[in-house]
Amino acid sequence: MKTIKYIINRLAIITLLMSSTVFLGCSKDDEVEEPPIDQTISFKVDLIKLTGIATSGDGNSELEVYGNISTRLNVGSLYNEETLWNKEQQDYVSITEADFPISTSKTFNVLESQLSEVSIDLTANLMEYDSNVNNEDDPIGNETLTTLLSGLSSTTTYEILLDDTENQEVQVTYSITRL
Repeated sequence: MKTIKYIINRLAIITLLMSSTVFLGCSKDDEVEEPPIDQTISFKVDLIKLTGIATSGDGNSELEVYGNISTRLNVGSLYNEETLWNKEQQDYVSITEADFPISTSKTFNVLESQLSEVSIDLTANLMEYDSNVNNEDDPIGNETLTTLLSGLSSTTTYEILLDDTENQEVQVTYSITRL
């Protein structure tokens, strides 16, 4: 009888040791999946050019343009706004019915997990300087174009036509590139 108890005891000890070995071999780290690393994606906004579409509003063939062009990254209710181009009235530029190149850009970084709720605005607010003291400056336009970034995979070019005043129209050309 002592032999049977001895064997049962030994089997219980062996079973306990084997269970402990299996249990110790499985650490808590093996059971928990690591969360994926949230990648940062960069988007670059390039202001390319202004083009005079209609420039005969004041009886000459050019517009004296000043104002502000800005871009804004929107992430939910948060935003980051950057100026791309700014000219005060006394620093106006002459725009004809040809391209007026502008080479300026801003880069924004976005977390991949937020991409579905992210957009970029481009706002152009331009005026036409009127040197005649009897006339007020003419608004060329104030427009905003919003682009959702979730579907952007390369470079896309956009145009905003500002045409608030008859025969004074300017087209703003810019692009957004996913880097």
